[in-house]
Amino acid sequence: MSKEFLKSRKVLRNRLLNTGAGILLLFISFSLSAGYFSNKRSAEEMDKARSLVAEGKIDDAIKVYQSIIEKYPDSDYISQAWFEMGKLQYQKQAYDKSANSFEQARKNPGSKEQFRETTLWLGKSYFQLKNYQKVIDLVAGAYDDFRDQQSKIELSEIIFLSCKELKNYKNAILWLGKYAEAGGTKELDKAKALVPEWLSALKDSDLEEIYNQPGPEWIQGEAGYILGMRYYQSNRLKESKEIMQSLLKRYPDSPHRSELNQMIAQADQLLQVVPNRIGLILPLSGAYKSFGERALKGSLLAAGVFQYPKSAHQFEIRVEDSYGDPDIAKDAVKRMILNDHIIALVGPILNPVASAVAEVSEQLNVPMIALSPAPGITDRRNYILRNCITKQSQVNALLDWAIGEKKFTTFAVLYPDDKYGNEFAQIFAKEVRARGAELIKSVSYAPEETDLREAISALEPRALTQGIKKDPRPLPVPFQALFIPDAYERMGIVVPQLLYYRIQPQLLGTSGWHTEKIFEHCRESYLEKAVFPDLFYPELTSKEFDDYRFKYQQAYNEDPSLIDLQAYESVALIIDLIEKQKITSRKELLDAIKAIKNWQSPLGPVSVNASSEFEHPLHLFRIEKGKFVAIK
Repeated sequence: MSKEFLKSRKVLRNRLLNTGAGILLLFISFSLSAGYFSNKRSAEEMDKARSLVAEGKIDDAIKVYQSIIEKYPDSDYISQAWFEMGKLQYQKQAYDKSANSFEQARKNPGSKEQFRETTLWLGKSYFQLKNYQKVIDLVAGAYDDFRDQQSKIELSEIIFLSCKELKNYKNAILWLGKYAEAGGTKELDKAKALVPEWLSALKDSDLEEIYNQPGPEWIQGEAGYILGMRYYQSNRLKESKEIMQSLLKRYPDSPHRSELNQMIAQADQLLQVVPNRIGLILPLSGAYKSFGERALKGSLLAAGVFQYPKSAHQFEIRVEDSYGDPDIAKDAVKRMILNDHIIALVGPILNPVASAVAEVSEQLNVPMIALSPAPGITDRRNYILRNCITKQSQVNALLDWAIGEKKFTTFAVLYPDDKYGNEFAQIFAKEVRARGAELIKSVSYAPEETDLREAISALEPRALTQGIKKDPRPLPVPFQALFIPDAYERMGIVVPQLLYYRIQPQLLGTSGWHTEKIFEHCRESYLEKAVFPDLFYPELTSKEFDDYRFKYQQAYNEDPSLIDLQAYESVALIIDLIEKQKITSRKELLDAIKAIKNWQSPLGPVSVNASSEFEHPLHLFRIEKGKFVAIK
């Protein structure tokens, strides 16, 4: 290959390279000039838009910003144009448009500061659009990145309000605290007034989280107070005492200071329990003295006081006289709990006293076995139990006999329109249907009504016209048995009127009829063959009862009765559980009592149901010629 050829090829190559570099330079130069031109023009347009804003021409300014975005998409001012346009749209309350503009502005922000500011405005737009969860997701995590106070105030406010709208009260409270710490004042007093209500709606774990975080006293202090009270009421006395003490240490001027000190002292007293010490609150003077003395005798027998050699139980019985007075009884029970440190309470017997004492026992978390039929005494209470014949057990016993043995399939209820009658009627109706039988009629009457014609007509429409005919035969009615859950005193009004109109089905009554006094109000013949349940009768025979009767007669030289049996059973059960399960706390004892199934008693196997009521097998009685005859 000649030298001339090689030389010419090298020259050609250099020319080509020079030509390519030129083209590249031209391209770069053009691009730079185009970018420069775009930035220059968009900067001029931005100034124009800002001038229009200054003149109050908001709509015109928005059009200019939109023009910049459309004409100069590669301009360095695009993000700023979106941002400034978004603020104008927000000003015009076009929040959906402002949210879109801020979202676009966040895609390529010019600086970290611009990104933070855009985030704040986007959060405010979401809030106005009621997209509360979006507010929280967007700005909650960015809060600590903000340095200026005003931004922190605005951010914490919209997060707090968003949490509030979503009913996320835990986070609402936490962000309200940050809002207050940042210096926010708008509607702060109104929000502070809601804090106790919100805190009360939170779970214990949420209260613990709030209490253990830094914040203002009106949040943290209130959270600690509510948590401490909850622990106290749920018998977590040690934890309650600890949190109350820490609360006073952290906030020595707490508005709850006096109450907290009192509760700490009371927790100290309640934490002291003598496991072998049982309290009794009974009417040992006044009109019901005989009932109280009977219950006391049964309780002392259960504790082994009269056993020789001395009982191995080694249990103490602390006794207080209720005097039949609710206030006196409450004070007496408080003394036994706080000073004598009893593990449990048995009694009272009288309804008003039992209801009052139940409040104290529940408040102080002391198991109480009431010997009273006081309505609703165990309702919505955890520490109150009742050893008294129940409505459910009476209905079960009646229907076991009426449906199971007599094969009755149709029933009616005639009941007083009061709490006692309504509860019985509801239980009876539910149980009849559950057993596959039919409730034909359920008719009520005013508790003090003496003229029952309207109720009788509702039971059987023909009664008022055909029932009065002189005919010895009963009037045919569509039910085989009639349940009348009313007091024995009322039978002298109800039963004669039924007979007058020849309504004579099988009568079913309640344990309240098991008294000779019923015949003082109603003729024996009118009640012939009426059936009712009860828990006890003197002729009762069983090994457990025979043993009890022997010990009772030996100790007191008299026959036992239902009230001393129920007191005996209650105290004996407590002693048995404590000894066998090595129980040392009130909560352990409460749980053990509630778990009782078929515990052997002189009254038969006893269980505690879901309503904290003692359940026993009942006995059925029929009235025959003025006598109560056991039929089952």
